[in-house]
Amino acid sequence: MNRRGRGEGTIFKRADGRWEARLDLGWRNGKRQRKSFLGRTRQAVARALAVAKVRADRGLPVPHDRQTVEQYLARWLLTVRPNVRPRTFESYELTVRLHVVPAIGRILLSQLTPNDVRVMLGELGDRSAPRPNDRKLSARTISYVRTVLRIALNQAVGDQLIAWNPAAIAKPPKENSRADRGGEPANWRAFDQDEAQRFLATIRGHRLEALFITALALGLRRGEALGVRWQDVDFENATLRIEQSIQRLSRKITDTPGLQAVAPKTPSARRALSMPASVARALRTHRARQAEERLGAGTAWKDSGLVFTNYCGGPLEPNIVRNAFKKSLQAAGLVDMRFHDLRHSAATLLLHEDVSLKVLQELLGHSQFALTAKVYAHVKRRALDEAAQKMDRILNA
Repeated sequence: MNRRGRGEGTIFKRADGRWEARLDLGWRNGKRQRKSFLGRTRQAVARALAVAKVRADRGLPVPHDRQTVEQYLARWLLTVRPNVRPRTFESYELTVRLHVVPAIGRILLSQLTPNDVRVMLGELGDRSAPRPNDRKLSARTISYVRTVLRIALNQAVGDQLIAWNPAAIAKPPKENSRADRGGEPANWRAFDQDEAQRFLATIRGHRLEALFITALALGLRRGEALGVRWQDVDFENATLRIEQSIQRLSRKITDTPGLQAVAPKTPSARRALSMPASVARALRTHRARQAEERLGAGTAWKDSGLVFTNYCGGPLEPNIVRNAFKKSLQAAGLVDMRFHDLRHSAATLLLHEDVSLKVLQELLGHSQFALTAKVYAHVKRRALDEAAQKMDRILNA
């Protein structure tokens, strides 16, 4: 038996080959209170003993030894589900299931260390490590995995199940995107003024013309554009409010799967926007077209109150919008891009017209100015480069 000093607990190897650590918790109600931890190695039980002793010294309850990270996260997902947006919960569940549980799920919650988290994050970025789909994750995705775990373990700290948060101590990998280096991000592109005009000319008369114009002019997310209701449009005061978003929810996160209206992505995403005259004209034309479709549909029309609907008045299928957008790009002879790139196009075009980043933050509904500044830093960098070139021409004239 290998004993420690007084008050430090005891570690010994059992007859069955396993290691056991015991912590003396003192007397309670006339009985001696001890806590035991079992493990395959001396190091594992020593680690559990150290965590338990810290908790005992702080007057915190010593948690049950047998709860694994996987078991804790399963319970955490149940508690967090009512408090987050459906798609956020879906993202949490997917991250836990695909990335966290396979790596550290079997570790006892009380024995999880920052190094365990660091190893997990490192393996997620290692192309040679065995994982589902066998693909290397980006630094941004790995950082998100760490964020989800940190949020989950913060609750464990609050519930006094662990003394500290290992995920908060373990640092995420440094992102090294093209935007971080001053270049244009690799995963998105934006229209320049000529391309935007070519696109608008191509979609003239298209059933979804008003949708594309509204998204481009106001920098809307696809779900936000699909969620606009006629009651959110004020032609008299030239304003358009973003109050909801249309998303497809799976059976995993709702008892009524399908296209549904959900709250905006963040509180700041609920916003009132000044409506350009071009958007107002497009929406008036669209409203007349929708009235004709309502008459044509007859009793099949189910009025949802939405501005952009299918032929029966219900919400538009996002994939139909995506496919129509892609075909319009091809017809205009433009390079392929995502619908979300209309949002980036709005920001880029306005930055070239010297609209400030602060105004852009309000337009896009970003919760933090730093996010706007980071995402569009390359545009400002390009403007500064152009200014330097103009100064060269002035001085060398």
